[in-house]
Amino acid sequence: MRILAVIDVIGVFAFALSGLIEARRRDMDLVGLFVVALVTAFGGGTLRDLLLDRTPLFWIEHDIYAIAILGLAVAFALIPATGRVPPGVLVVADAFGLGLFSVAGAGYALEAGTSAFIAALMGVITGTFGGVIRDVLCNELPSLFRQTPLYATCAFAGCYLYMALLRAPLMGEIAVGIAIIAIAAFRLAAVRWHWVLPFRGIDHAGSCSASGGVCQPTRLFLIAQPRSYLAVRDDAPLGRRSSRHGKAHRPGPLQLPQAAAPTEFGASVWAGRSQCPKAAATPASGAARRLRR
Repeated sequence: MRILAVIDVIGVFAFALSGLIEARRRDMDLVGLFVVALVTAFGGGTLRDLLLDRTPLFWIEHDIYAIAILGLAVAFALIPATGRVPPGVLVVADAFGLGLFSVAGAGYALEAGTSAFIAALMGVITGTFGGVIRDVLCNELPSLFRQTPLYATCAFAGCYLYMALLRAPLMGEIAVGIAIIAIAAFRLAAVRWHWVLPFRGIDHAGSCSASGGVCQPTRLFLIAQPRSYLAVRDDAPLGRRSSRHGKAHRPGPLQLPQAAAPTEFGASVWAGRSQCPKAAATPASGAARRLRR
């Protein structure tokens, strides 16, 4: 069996394990475990094969991969101890899956006659897009698109290292092993010391940094009333909060209007944008908003 095929097999099970651990942590049933593990293991490689016009797809040609993942999913569903796997195991499995699939993707791209840059991109796609689909199925914004420890960067750099080693007087197997270990070590170091790419966020308030204010999310309170809900923001100045009847109230910072009672789920709902405490309030910032059922 060729070295790239061996890497594919090991990478499939490394990524399948990471998908199973993540799905188990979210209390998914057997179907959820199998689907998440399947797309995590085959998502990146499938996209790579489609872009490189390689048919049949590797996991369709070798159905034993899918059958083996189904067996792992059954084991995870029936063994309670699998729900207590330490988070570090997920990080390590994901790091080595990234290294294995990235090198395999770059190798297949080179065999297809692509340039070095495209081969590196194929390696990144192979190594990362299974995790992207996994995060989407688990109802998360994919970590690839957030300011998290380096992930795609590790794969991209490792693919170039692999191609550089291929030009040196080294055997292909040695170059493959060095590149896989380098990508996995780079990823684990990024997680350990929180290495991220330079990033400057958008200052929605405009003067938070200049004024020394601390940007915080706007807080909403849901208030139950007959056939309606009121959402009251707590960032408005005192005396500017009003009910839906237009009567002004002067409650304390967290006090609700007397005519309404908190809902049973009385927890605060946090809006998805930041608001600077020192920024001037908008004209409607203290107005109560009526949300129809």
